[in-house]
Amino acid sequence: MRLDIGVLRRGMFAASLAAGLAGCGGKAVDADAAPLATFAFPAAGVSNDNDYVGPFCCTGRTATVRDADGAEIGYSHFFGFDGGLNVEEGRSVASRLEIWVAGRSQLADPSSELVMAEVAFTVGELAVGETKSVAAGALEFDVVIDHVDIEQVQGAPYFDMGTVAATVTARPAAPPVP
Repeated sequence: MRLDIGVLRRGMFAASLAAGLAGCGGKAVDADAAPLATFAFPAAGVSNDNDYVGPFCCTGRTATVRDADGAEIGYSHFFGFDGGLNVEEGRSVASRLEIWVAGRSQLADPSSELVMAEVAFTVGELAVGETKSVAAGALEFDVVIDHVDIEQVQGAPYFDMGTVAATVTARPAAPPVP
């Protein structure tokens, strides 16, 4: 089964993402906070296998951020994309990479609202060492590109989806700035 990411983006994820982004203004990273989890994708996490892992479905891999008691307080999903093309059997390229994340609004309450966000890289931003961050609820997620191959397809740059590697680190976000 092939998932149409465009449908997913316009559907449940887009609605949740919009709601989540609306609630994360004013967040900053707490530079002194120790990471709660670090995931090296694509090896990290579990395969979604056409099912949900936390809030994310159906393809890709999802890793879970847990608190000291083992409660699920966040998730990182590797990966979504936009502008995809199949260039040959079993190989695809895309123009935009998306790492989807979600974090509880209150880390001390694993039943609090789950806020979703994404870190997106256009093909022009994809380079080894490139780093972006986003707040999702009470978590801050840092994404670092570890590897990617860029190629020209039909006269435009694309990234080879089978070559992407990234490290995602989750840490508590700083309290909102008044």
